[in-house]
Amino acid sequence: MKYEILESNADLQPGDLCMFVYTSKTGSVKYKCGRFATYTVPAHDGAGRYAVLADGRIPQWDGYQLVVAVRPRAEFEDVPIFDTETGVVDRE
Repeated sequence: MKYEILESNADLQPGDLCMFVYTSKTGSVKYKCGRFATYTVPAHDGAGRYAVLADGRIPQWDGYQLVVAVRPRAEFEDVPIFDTETGVVDRE
């Protein structure tokens, strides 16, 4: 499996790996990681949307900030084995 580091403004897709960080006023640092599931719906115009992880957590509600997001990429190419026009199996 290969991974692609996403730009900071990229839209996340389900399955992307996310890492959030929280720095307290005393300087202690906490991390939360997980797979992205979806975004929240903004409550009103101008409101931000938050990342929802697959386990249902919304780290940004607790003050965490997204540090990095990574998208898994398969190492193989998806090659069709069935020709839909002729109905012939190309490979076995």
